[in-house]
Amino acid sequence: MAQDEDKHFVGKVAHKAAIEKDGKVLLAKGDGDEFWDIPGGRINSGEKPAQALKREIKEELGVDIEVGKPFFADLIISTKTKEERYFICFYAKVADGQEPCSVDPEESAELYWVSSDEVETIKIYEVCREALRAFFSENK
Repeated sequence: MAQDEDKHFVGKVAHKAAIEKDGKVLLAKGDGDEFWDIPGGRINSGEKPAQALKREIKEELGVDIEVGKPFFADLIISTKTKEERYFICFYAKVADGQEPCSVDPEESAELYWVSSDEVETIKIYEVCREALRAFFSENK
């Protein structure tokens, strides 16, 4: 698997889409996962970041998104691989505001729209909490 990843993924970057609707941001959780996460993924060879995020969100949630500018970046240690990765979060919104999100069981099990009031109490990866703090502080 590691050799395949080297061929298909560019760098060690976790890029995320803070998909906003009605003042809330969409979170996802995989089957059996303990923590909520901001949806996103990795960049394949030959993809631009916005293109990769659109692809990842379409695969995971079945919706088309519009990707805005990045607003948060940090260096993290992956909980699964223990490798250093850059974590970059972009503003995003569902392209068709009425299009419902749905989960691909292989990607996510649950979705949740989190409000600014819940950021400090929801069970989420700490880097995602920091990104949400930045998101909500800039969008008051």
